[in-house]
Amino acid sequence: MKQLTEQKVIDLIETLPTPLSNEGYLSCEEIGDGNMNYVFRVYGRSNKPKSIIVKQALPFMRSVGPSWPLSTTRIEVEYKLLTYYHSICSCFIPDLYYFNSELSLIVMEDLTRYQLLRKGLMKQERYAHLPSYLGEFLANVLFYTSEYGSSEHEIKEMNTIFLNREMCKITEDFIFTFPFIENPMNNYSDRIQDVVEEIYQDRELHNEIKKLKQIFMTEKQALIHGDLHTGSIMIKQNEMKIIDGEFAFYGPIGFDIGVFFANILISYVCHVNATLSTYPSYLLSLMESVWESFEYRFLQLIKKQSDFNSQEKVVFFLQSILNESIGFAGCEMLRRVLGTSSVEDIETIKDEEKREKVERFMITIGRQLVLYKDNFKKIRNLTEFVEKQPRRCGEV
Repeated sequence: MKQLTEQKVIDLIETLPTPLSNEGYLSCEEIGDGNMNYVFRVYGRSNKPKSIIVKQALPFMRSVGPSWPLSTTRIEVEYKLLTYYHSICSCFIPDLYYFNSELSLIVMEDLTRYQLLRKGLMKQERYAHLPSYLGEFLANVLFYTSEYGSSEHEIKEMNTIFLNREMCKITEDFIFTFPFIENPMNNYSDRIQDVVEEIYQDRELHNEIKKLKQIFMTEKQALIHGDLHTGSIMIKQNEMKIIDGEFAFYGPIGFDIGVFFANILISYVCHVNATLSTYPSYLLSLMESVWESFEYRFLQLIKKQSDFNSQEKVVFFLQSILNESIGFAGCEMLRRVLGTSSVEDIETIKDEEKREKVERFMITIGRQLVLYKDNFKKIRNLTEFVEKQPRRCGEV
């Protein structure tokens, strides 16, 4: 398979029924900046130009090249995930126009008028509707693809379609394994070498991470996104879209929620000592409100079932989801400092001393979330715990 050129992308789009069908002359540019795939924007030249996105997966990791082979089936997984999710809550998923398995590409709606949630949080923007939107999205897709909202046949089908072993193995290695051992893929600062060595020797932490890795590998609860960080959520004040589903599989509900929690907490850590504003408190309230919105809506969906007869069982289930989410959040925070892939929130801190303090603080919080995840009975316990950390850790 060959990488498409900009002209070949135009040639392809001219043959397809898309919003650009009546645009006449088309232009194209490659805009991808992620690790995995190539992304093209195709747009028209009319007075009110429209645009669409073409996303192509080549048989290797884009950021590394052919030396890191990677199956192109990941783009098919993404297409099928977005199709599933679109059938459940279309308002939160980009429109899909075309899929080609031979070329390993998707043609979809361009979200150019949205911005990545991560970018907005870095600029201290606030989104009044985000807790409601994300809570609704999570509750619906996780309920309707779980045992509560799907038949046994549908669940078996999803397990087969979204087996996604290669991408799951990447997660197993880069979130649950490599960051906690000496590995050439790890890319951490020399300034935190002392705490890295402590993490490598922390048997208690390693045991808890092994338990979370086992949950990730074996718990089959719902069709999850698999990479739901703040760079996979695109936002406007009154709209939200979910993108990038190539890590999707049938797995533990708490993983998606935990990855989201972690990236909100990363933003919190980056802001808490850089501003005297109330923005860090806003971030904690945002995390809390997203969980409460999800929990309420998920419970309401279950109650609508005719065979619903045990609220106690469901409350216990949601409690376990919260605790696993917090544990997964800790793993995600730790791997963003200790492992291969950092995040823009941290990478844009140019002052080495400030970045060191942020990274040490992230390790402190992440470690405790992994070790003590079962101590948090309510989401409010988590936000209160995080709020107290700067005073406990001294100057961070």
